[in-house]
Order: sequence, then structure tokens, then C-alpha cells
Amino acid sequence: GVELIGKDISLREIEGGMSDRTFGTIPRAMLTLLQITTLDSWSALARPIMEERPHYAIFFLTFICVSAVALMNLITAVIVEKSLHDAHNDR
Repeated sequence: GVELIGKDISLREIEGGMSDRTFGTIPRAMLTLLQITTLDSWSALARPIMEERPHYAIFFLTFICVSAVALMNLITAVIVEKSLHDAHNDR
């Protein structure tokens, strides 16, 4: 995200430098990607960037799909592990 969006000079002019505030450094990009992973107002972050550079939609949609599947797998693994632990203790 930092290399793709943060370094794009033409995006620094949209929304008062929003791309620099959200993807300008690695910690900012990590926080922004966490916000996108949790789907917390992700469209407000991505829409201005995608309007300027429509092909960046591929980055955002791929990231959302991959992170959503990873998050679902993580939650499922925790639930299954807890269930197996409880079942073992019930014996």
C-alpha cells in the first residue's frame, strides 16, 4: 500500500492529502489496512483513491477478500480449538 498508493504523487492532491495521511508511512498503512480489514468506513478511504485511479480497486478488493477469509479462518480455528478442549475436559 505504501509503495502503490503512498508514493503516487497525483494522489497526494485528493481529499487534502488523504492518501499521504493514510498510506504515507508503513505504520499509517498498517492502521489503514486494519481499518479496511474490519470494514470500518473502508469506502470513505478507498473511494477517493479509486475515483482517481480506478485500477487500484483491484488492490482494495483483493485485500478485503484475502483478509476476510484469513480472519474467518482464524475465528473458526479458535472456536474449534475451544470446542475440542471442552470436549476433552468433559470425558
